[in-house]
Amino acid sequence: MYQFDHTFTAYIHDSVHDFVSRADREKEHIWIAEVDGKPKGMIGIARVDHDTARLRWFLVEPDARGQGLGKQLMEQAITFSEQRQYKRIILWTHSDLIQARKLYTHYGFRLVETTSKQLSGQELVEEKWELDLVD
Repeated sequence: MYQFDHTFTAYIHDSVHDFVSRADREKEHIWIAEVDGKPKGMIGIARVDHDTARLRWFLVEPDARGQGLGKQLMEQAITFSEQRQYKRIILWTHSDLIQARKLYTHYGFRLVETTSKQLSGQELVEEKWELDLVD
């Protein structure tokens, strides 16, 4: 669908494996959404520093979209971050992930930075989004 190759799959696999092996269970977490006992989505919160969490690995399988899983995962991640007293959440995404960008906007994230990057043999526009959790 997005024309990512095996290097993207390896990148995700390696980053999740690294996270699981070193995560601070009090400040970081991964959630997996299941439908009929099968994993259909995931999201993670990783610690950047004392004040900042990073939303990572946000995915809902195409056949499970439109059922509210993305919203449930996003709300879980934001609530977790608030409870851990993070002051902000950042995330990196690609400009062509239109539905995800709509969800980020819905939850109050704002676009703060863009950059071009070569990934999976294609030039992509990466975007950094940020959500302030305190006034």
